Amino acid sequence: MASKYTDVSSDEVKRIIEGFFGKPYAMRLNVNDKVIELVWEMVSKSEECSDAMDLVPRPHGIVAGPKYVAQQLRGIARRLLKGDVRIYHVCKRAASLQYRTRIDLASRGL
Repeated sequence: MASKYTDVSSDEVKRIIEGFFGKPYAMRLNVNDKVIELVWEMVSKSEECSDAMDLVPRPHGIVAGPKYVAQQLRGIARRLLKGDVRIYHVCKRAASLQYRTRIDLASRGL
């Protein structure tokens, strides 16, 4: 059966998988349509998580005063305006835990 993702390079997909799981894992996978779809879903979930993390104030020791609140709001605004596509490590780890077995099985055609 022909792939419906003919414009997607398996090397590119493996590079993304490597970023989540490491090179040894990525190199042993057979990239097929289901793997591509799962990787897309995993990256999308990671980006959604990271977008949400941008809205979370950073930890503070005791009671947050007005100066701290203002500083945190500026930081949140800066992160939102920056618009760079980065994924927080915690989001990457959460997604990798949710998708590793599914990607493994899809790679085997299951």
